[in-house]
Amino acid sequence: MDKFKRSLNGYNIEEVNAFIDDVIKRVESILEEEKKIKHEIKIKDLKIKDLEQVVEHYKSIEKGMNASIITAEESGEYIK
Repeated sequence: MDKFKRSLNGYNIEEVNAFIDDVIKRVESILEEEKKIKHEIKIKDLKIKDLEQVVEHYKSIEKGMNASIITAEESGEYIK
């Protein structure tokens, strides 16, 4: 923790104000970084959800193709 010089009526006001300004800048920087991280997480979550939907779409296509293959095999056996 910083130590402030004493002046006639307590601590040196300029040093204290400079310290407070520095703390404000650091807190604002931390809050801005937190905001960016939350935004990135939100974007990643959206991308994951989109990819999950694509996977489900292809799974339904796969089920349809498997059913078609089974039908084709059964038809082939019937024809033989």
